[in-house]
Amino acid sequence: MKRKLIMNLRTIYLGIAAVGITFLSSCLKDNGPVQDFSKSPALVGFQYTGNNAITFGQSLLPQAGDTVKLEVTLSAASLTLGHNVDVTVAPDDATLAAYNANTNRPDTPTVYSQLPADTYTIQNGGKVTIAAGQQIVPLIIVFDGSKIDFSSPVALALKMTSATGATIATNLNTAIYLLKLRNIYEGHYDMTGQRIGYAGATAGSGVSFTVPLSGNYLLPTVTLTSVTAPLADLGGLTILVTINPATNICTISEDPSNPSFSSLANDGAPSTYDPVNHVFDLHYMYLNGAGHLRHIDEKLTLTGP
Repeated sequence: MKRKLIMNLRTIYLGIAAVGITFLSSCLKDNGPVQDFSKSPALVGFQYTGNNAITFGQSLLPQAGDTVKLEVTLSAASLTLGHNVDVTVAPDDATLAAYNANTNRPDTPTVYSQLPADTYTIQNGGKVTIAAGQQIVPLIIVFDGSKIDFSSPVALALKMTSATGATIATNLNTAIYLLKLRNIYEGHYDMTGQRIGYAGATAGSGVSFTVPLSGNYLLPTVTLTSVTAPLADLGGLTILVTINPATNICTISEDPSNPSFSSLANDGAPSTYDPVNHVFDLHYMYLNGAGHLRHIDEKLTLTGP
């Protein structure tokens, strides 16, 4: 009986082994489809971080000379090619019209106008050569902000119109620059100073508290001579700072685009801008909801664009 049991177990083990070998053999002989990317055509498009074209925000000074570098990129299995790829880029009204018609964009319902041809130049008339062995080549665009009317939304829409040596990637063949004015005061600033709270409507009521100011903030352009700045440490609230270019005296008022306290006004020492060191030295006040005086001494020092 014991001998028969051993023989039966051997038969079972051999059967399982045979099935396993058959299954493994079947796997090894599998001749299913294999994708060979080495045979994919070389593509050319504008450089983006994703798989689709997005807009570029670009602020310009009201003068000639601001430049941008639009990268034209080759995508090939071998990274680069052994021959040149020639691409032509041109302004394209249809691309901008399609963008304006897209109501799912963040800036809807803004309608942009195509930038007039005399306000910019495209390097080499828009002709770009990606030489053999290269992958990315910049196309330089030079703007003349002194000729641009920033009173209404403007943009520059471009499109790859032709290419030899590679195929144009239709999902990456357009570029749109949404343009806005940048004055000489715009930039990121470090903030120091203090906000002083008084017990009543005047300084004579006595100081209730003092809050130190800190942080780094962007002061964006409003007009050629004005920016918005943080209202002390009151997160999210802003003031309008208007600079007199002749005297560098600053006028503080409520930011119409972000209303807060209608009583905002200059207070104490003059508020000034130092054009050499790029420093705002601001002194202003407001009355809070209870009618109590708040005085702010706020210094803003430029740290970068």
